Amino acid sequence: MELLSNEGLRQDGRTTTCLRAMKCKLGLYDRPNGSAFMQMGNTQVLASVYGPKEARSVKSTTGLGECVVTCAVSRVAACSAERLRKPRDQRTRATSNLVAGALQAAVRGSKYAGSQIDVFVQVIQADGGVTACCINAACLALLHAGIEVNDYVTACTASAVPTAAHTSTQTCALVDACQSESSGGCEVTVAMLPNKQRIVALHTCHPLHQSQFDAVLDMALFGCQQLYQGMHAEVQNFLKQHHAIMSHR
Repeated sequence: MELLSNEGLRQDGRTTTCLRAMKCKLGLYDRPNGSAFMQMGNTQVLASVYGPKEARSVKSTTGLGECVVTCAVSRVAACSAERLRKPRDQRTRATSNLVAGALQAAVRGSKYAGSQIDVFVQVIQADGGVTACCINAACLALLHAGIEVNDYVTACTASAVPTAAHTSTQTCALVDACQSESSGGCEVTVAMLPNKQRIVALHTCHPLHQSQFDAVLDMALFGCQQLYQGMHAEVQNFLKQHHAIMSHR
């Protein structure tokens, strides 16, 4: 099955540099300090934030007086084609550590010295780019909670896949790959601070040749910048609506 046609289009009609349809929303729940919903294509994620609060123990901190961000990622049983037996496993624990590390780099830790911020992420539906969607949803939940950050943290995936016009050694980079596209090649997930142009997390699912890495990395960074524009627009829209409600009270 060819993932890219001779005209340069994918199976869903997108070009190599076109993101899937993105939808995000802030403030879904009242109980958490912050919450957000993120959808990238068919991948859907909910995130909630509790804190900042006093750190539970000294062992949970990375250093004395520093702010700690924890994350727990879980998946609903029917989020993918195969029904899951457990909401958390080795893969979700690895994703949790990756999300926590990316958020840690974005949060202004000096503002919350000795505090802890707990982030809970639930994957409702998985169709590629799950880790990136979790990071984006968690970032929006942090912003909704009013936690000061140095910058947004946005994440995107890119895949190196063989196409009709390429051989197995000459691949093409696809941004924001869905499950069927990522399973046919190597998927790279990148998280970055878009305004500071700083990469804070990078993860690959399969080995990738050095000659292909630069093109895939550049495509993922391009996707991060595009996602930042959409996420920032949603945050601005949320603030305008909230200000309009408050001004009429």
